[in-house]
Amino acid sequence: PDFEANVARLTALAGEMLDATCALNNRLDLGRLCTWGRWQAPPDLRTEDAPAGHICYDVIRRAENDVLLIPDLPSSRYAESDPNVRAYGLQTYVGHVVRCGGTPVGSLCVVYQRTFVPTEEDRRLLGILAAALGREELRRRGDEAVRQSETRLATIISSARDSIFLKDPGLRYTLVNPAMAALLGRPAAELLGKSDAELFGPAAAAHSAEVDRRVLAGEVVEEETEKPVNGVPRIFHTVKVPLRGPDGRATGLCGVARDITERKQAEAALRAS
Repeated sequence: PDFEANVARLTALAGEMLDATCALNNRLDLGRLCTWGRWQAPPDLRTEDAPAGHICYDVIRRAENDVLLIPDLPSSRYAESDPNVRAYGLQTYVGHVVRCGGTPVGSLCVVYQRTFVPTEEDRRLLGILAAALGREELRRRGDEAVRQSETRLATIISSARDSIFLKDPGLRYTLVNPAMAALLGRPAAELLGKSDAELFGPAAAAHSAEVDRRVLAGEVVEEETEKPVNGVPRIFHTVKVPLRGPDGRATGLCGVARDITERKQAEAALRAS
């Protein structure tokens, strides 16, 4: 599950299996060329730089599905444009583009302080590792999207003025938001695992259980009910929907309840007048 550890290991595999001096996984990030994975890299290697002139940047722009081999770096144009060539006495560069969802996002490279001629097996291996790095990036982005979605959902639930709750198939509360906890005058932690009978009494619980069983069977239920809250009758407008797992089986239900007691009292007073 650790993205950074996986990137580091895949980068190291490239260096180890191709017997390199150093291996790097570089990515374009906000217009900068950044090192996300490194193996046997010099301690003073810059991990972020402007991309222009760097060989890895050209690998990304080139975006071809084979390795870029530069066998005589001191005699190439990169001796002037890429500061790492002369700084570390590099002789050979072998790099492969890294794609995420088909889009070139980075490069996996191995470099040598000696002449090195990669075999077809070396080229194939570097391509496999570059593809694995691309899948890691795709998974990381998916995980980040899920985290952002969960954060947004948690914010909505915690800031909602209506009571929001989840129940398991045994009809016990597995989540209550701050609004529901405030309504009942108890900490949310004390409500978890409780049933309607424990929170609202047997009479209200009997009706809730009947409705909840319909919801667990797949029905969406919208109703107005009266429940005692701290000994005082309150009227709620409630919507309950089923929750299902990947196999389609009911895993519980979600409910949203709005206290409409004051509105109902106002309507009754208006009719009386």
